[in-house]
Amino acid sequence: MKLRVTEFQAPSEIMNQQEVKRRDRILRAYFEGFDWNHNGEYALKRTLVINSDRLLPDYPYIVENEWEVEPGQGHKGQGDLVFTDGAGRFAVVEVKCLNRGGNGDQKKSQRDRIRVGRRCVEEQARRYAKIYAAAMLKAGVIDDSNAVVAFVFTDEQEYPYFLLMDGELVDRELGDRELGDREAESLQITNFLEQSPSVHLEPVAALNH
Repeated sequence: MKLRVTEFQAPSEIMNQQEVKRRDRILRAYFEGFDWNHNGEYALKRTLVINSDRLLPDYPYIVENEWEVEPGQGHKGQGDLVFTDGAGRFAVVEVKCLNRGGNGDQKKSQRDRIRVGRRCVEEQARRYAKIYAAAMLKAGVIDDSNAVVAFVFTDEQEYPYFLLMDGELVDRELGDRELGDREAESLQITNFLEQSPSVHLEPVAALNH
């Protein structure tokens, strides 16, 4: 269910209270009704949406799901979720299953992969938040990029956690070690849901009318 910021041309009509509530109503109905997909990341997203009053109380409205980082170029990246307080502040949330498990040497290797995966999704969340802020600034929805913040929600934490945009909350266990190109490539974060395209057609049509 993709909703592109740049599809809305009139700044005065973008993300006003009526539009925020409309998106929230449609997206919540979608997540509440689509309960048979047990894909780990979809399940995490659904948990967050349905329980957002408890898990993300400062941002009570959901306004984006699977939004294209570059409009019309979905293969270049899709953000997971965006919430708003309805008063000009937005939370870009990236969701990731880090798949804990293993034992012995395998357990240590798994911990390493989890740390790298966590760092990747945190960096992605910050980057997407900056992209979303730029789009909203251009559209006239906000006048300060600080109105858009980044969160990450994984299967390690009960709640989404806030990220400082300067990177201070990157996993300290990695120290100053830089990811090699091969390692980073092998651990690319992907957020595409394993669903039939037909699943999305009706909600997308509803959101864009």
